[in-house]
Amino acid sequence: AAIQLLLAALQGNLQENALKDHGATISETMAFSNGLGVIVVLLGMEMSGERSSAATFFLSSPFALLLLAIRSATFFLGALALTALTKEHGTGAATAVGTARKSLTVLMSFLLFPKPLHVNYVLGTIAFLAADLIYLRVSSARAAQRKFGAGMPETTSSRELADAPGRQETKDVV
Repeated sequence: AAIQLLLAALQGNLQENALKDHGATISETMAFSNGLGVIVVLLGMEMSGERSSAATFFLSSPFALLLLAIRSATFFLGALALTALTKEHGTGAATAVGTARKSLTVLMSFLLFPKPLHVNYVLGTIAFLAADLIYLRVSSARAAQRKFGAGMPETTSSRELADAPGRQETKDVV
């Protein structure tokens, strides 16, 4: 689980870097990151000896192959949306949206698959949602700081900002 979390964070940061710092398109970023993912999965399947048995299973079961294709298409659409969100708003926002989605999934599982209510579930849900809200607050503050403070030293006065090169005066139109 720790390796998966590390690789997911690395993927998000690499995607943001490619999109924002190097001007890559969403399609290029997805092709690169998913291409690397395919290589890692194939190597893992080869090392565990599951590649040939998986291929045999899917070739002998058209329904399983159809379900795999549907799952892959929905995952692709989700990855496309996440990559677009990363490009527009950064890794922090994309991570927050993913965490919120997971929170809703957990809450929906309680509604769809009833479990005996225990105080630990209530406390855990409250703690999880509180952590999610704190994370959203911190990441949005950081994003605002990056967006509005990019390239300017912290000691820049409002007068220096007004005189900064490239700053255009705006006039009110009545």
